[in-house]
Formats: sequence, C-alpha cells, structure tokens
Amino acid sequence: MSDRSFPGVIVEEQPGPRPIEGVATSTAGFAGITERGPEYPCLITSWPEYRGWFGGDLPDTVSYLPLAARGFFENGGQRLYVARVVAANARFASRHVGPLLIRAVGRGAWGNRIFIRIGRASPSTGTNNADGFAMTLLYYSVMPPVPLVDPLSSEPGDRSNPDRREPDLVEQFDGLTHVFGVPNGVQTVVNTASQLINVTFDAGDPEPVPQGDVPEFVPLGSDGSDGDRMDSVEDAYAESLAALETVDDVALLAVPDEVRFATAATAGSVTAAVIAQCERRKDRFAIISAARGISDVSQLKTPRDTAWAAFYYPWIEIHDPVTGGSRLIPPAGHIAGVIARTDTERGVHKAPANEEIRSAVGLEFQVTVSTQDILNPRGVNAIRDFRAAGRGIRVWGARTMSSDPEWKYVNVRRLLIFLESSIDKGTQWGVFEPNGEQLWGNVKASISDFLLQLWRGGALLGKKPEEAFFVKVDRTTMTQDDIDNGRLICIVGVAPVRPAEFVIFRIGQKTIL
Repeated sequence: MSDRSFPGVIVEEQPGPRPIEGVATSTAGFAGITERGPEYPCLITSWPEYRGWFGGDLPDTVSYLPLAARGFFENGGQRLYVARVVAANARFASRHVGPLLIRAVGRGAWGNRIFIRIGRASPSTGTNNADGFAMTLLYYSVMPPVPLVDPLSSEPGDRSNPDRREPDLVEQFDGLTHVFGVPNGVQTVVNTASQLINVTFDAGDPEPVPQGDVPEFVPLGSDGSDGDRMDSVEDAYAESLAALETVDDVALLAVPDEVRFATAATAGSVTAAVIAQCERRKDRFAIISAARGISDVSQLKTPRDTAWAAFYYPWIEIHDPVTGGSRLIPPAGHIAGVIARTDTERGVHKAPANEEIRSAVGLEFQVTVSTQDILNPRGVNAIRDFRAAGRGIRVWGARTMSSDPEWKYVNVRRLLIFLESSIDKGTQWGVFEPNGEQLWGNVKASISDFLLQLWRGGALLGKKPEEAFFVKVDRTTMTQDDIDNGRLICIVGVAPVRPAEFVIFRIGQKTIL
C-alpha cells in the first residue's frame, strides 16, 4: 500500500499467478566410447558438431555411440549430451612450450595424433611482434608419417610428397599473447574455441612464448595412452553415467553399447545402472535395446519390471557411408531421435509410436503380426517393416517395461515426468513465502493455469477442465501440524490421454425397408 499522504490517483502493480513453464523433454544423454574429445558431458546440437568434438565412426567391436548419435540427429533430435567413456589408466597427451602447458582436452592415445606449430603473429592482427604469436593445430584420426609433411604448405615439393596426409581437423589461432585477461590472451582464445587442446601457464608469472621453439609441426605428446584394455569396463561406464546424472537437462538416457553386457534374458550391469539412474532421479526415461541375434522371440523378455524404461527389438540396419554397405546397430539412438521428434512436433503426451525411423534401411529380423502378438504383452516394443505398403520402417510399440497397468504406456509415464518436473521448477518461488491462504491460492492458480493449457493442447482427457484435472491446496490437504511445521501440501490429479493401441471397427449390414 502506498504511503502517500496527499490526494490523487495512485497506481500500484499487483502480481498475478506466476506462470509455470514446461521443462524440455527432448534432450538426450548418451554415454560411450568415442574417437576423441572431452570426458565431461558436452552438449552437441548437430552431427557435424559431434564430429568436431568427438571424431567420426568407430568399428562395431569398439563402440556404437557415433552411429547412435548420428541416428539421433537424423531422426529429429536437436540436443544431445555426450559423456565419453575412458579407461582408468588413460593419460593426457601434453607438451611444454616455454611457459605454456598445452594438453589435449581429454585423456587417451588420440592426443598423440595432435600436431602443433607456433610462429609469429600475422602483421594484420596488430599484435606486438615481440610478444604476439600464432598457433596452428592439426589432428589425424590415423597417425601420419613422421616427421610430418606440412599439409598447409603450397610448396610443390610438399604437395607432391607421397607422405603428405590431409588432417581430419585444423585449428588456427592468430594474434595471441601470453598476457592474462586480455581478449587475445592465449588462454582466453584457445580454451574457449579449441576442440582439441587446453592451455595453462606454469606456476609463476607468465613470460612471452618463444616463437622459435616449435617452427615446424610436432606431436603434442606421446604420454597419452588408452592401455591395452579397460581394467573394468563397467566401472568406466559407471563414471560417465554418474557425470550425466549431474546434468538436469537430460530427459532421455541411453548407452548404445549396454547390449554388450546383457543377454537375451537378463540385464547387464550397465543396463541396470541406466535404469537405476532414471528411477532414482525421476526426471528422465531410459531407452533399452534388445541383444543382437535373437531370432527366437519365445524367450525374449524385458530385462526387468520398471516404468522408467522402454525396451526395443530388433536391431536396425543402416547405410555405412564408409564402406558403401550396411551395418546392424542397436536401435536406442534412433529411437531417442524419434521420441525427441515426437515431443517437438506433437508433444510429450503423444506416444512415440507409428513413427518412421529415418535412415533405417532394414531390420535384423522381420517382426510379423504373430511375433508381435507374443512381444507386446511382455512390454517389448517391436520395430516393424512396412515398406511394402509404402510406409517405411516404423516403431510399432509404445509400452514401458512395467507390469503395472497404470504405467503401461511410455507417453503416460513421460507426461507425468514432465508435469512433476515443470511444477517442481515453476513453484520454487513459493519457498519461504508466508504459508497462508494467499499463498495457497497463488499456488493453485499457477498450477491450474498450467494444466488448463495442457488440456487445451490435448494432453489431458475430458470434455471439460474439471474432468481433466483438479488442484487442491487448502485446510483439507494440510493439518495444523503441517502448517506449524512449514509444510504446504498440494494435491494434483490429472487424467492423461492413453494411446489408441487397438483401433476396432465394428461393421455390419443394415437392410433399409
């Protein structure tokens, strides 16, 4: 209320119900082995960006993650966190150049294939010639002949040299200085832009970088090593999954290579860890693939009973751009892209089924009507080939791995995840507010407005809003003891729309007299 003491018109703003914004549901998180890159969860928004950070394809015996990431973006996914799995005994490739310690952004032998050259800054940069320098980095997925023939040279002898190799990635930084905190400082520029290295100064005051130390391309280091094998593959995956668990944006979780540690009848430790994270956090949903080579589906069943994951069969066949042939891969990455596309185009309430899997050119096994009659009641989501009918290869199942009828469908479980996360995030303003009727009314209004918009968008069932949801927060939901102890208890009920899994038409003859 205004404290003015003289007559006149007084205008005061009164806050209305605070709107609740729906959380994102299409951001995925993948953990797995990549060619190179950082080990922390890195947000990727396209396949070219993935290649820039993590490199290209890998053999099937090493990792399916690159193909899964490509399938995610090809099927409409837009945001993907990648957590790189690294052996515990791996080390960073690094090199000292004067006061600089230059180190690969992630551990592993891939850092040994980074080549570096430091020279004078170009006059056009306006950098002090005494201190300014330029840095060029080359990366090769396969180790080139050493000493390296400069691939950037225009000399005829270099261009015709049989040992010359084109790098897979080139990074060039000019006009750098050792001075800390300035816009063209080497740490500021390189650590922000480079997908290959990080730069730090040794202890003490930084000194100018000697430009003559690296006049030609030399390897970054030779101490990066992946070892002969991972001492504990499950532990390495557990570390990457733990890193993804700290990323709140992740709504879809998958480890494309979890099939390596599972059988047709049991879940492996990596699969169990993926599902456990979703059950523990309750803000994400797991995508699980069946093992390869299961032609007899009579023994196929979901790894466990849970509403926080969906199980897909069989593997899909994709075109291999390297060999020109085809490859079989687990469907998890492509399915994640289909779910993300469905969320974006229709909403999280739409079942991610009867949707075409883009870039799939075949299936490991054909699923017939009689086969799906066995799989569907078990919660196994089939992938069916409808190309003969001109409809492509489609996801033909929308069930979770749960035996509970209430949580039978993927879209119902994910809709409730969306509602709970959105309401939780959108009502944080109410913490420490006076716990009385005014606060209760504001909370009820905020949640009711949010649910009303969802009902209008077709996410909730009912001809009228009161048939679709209810929100109660008053003295019938709280005792005086709750109020005295600072507890605000709000009860929300919704009627989610379930998919029309069985469409039945009853047709008969009618005689008109």
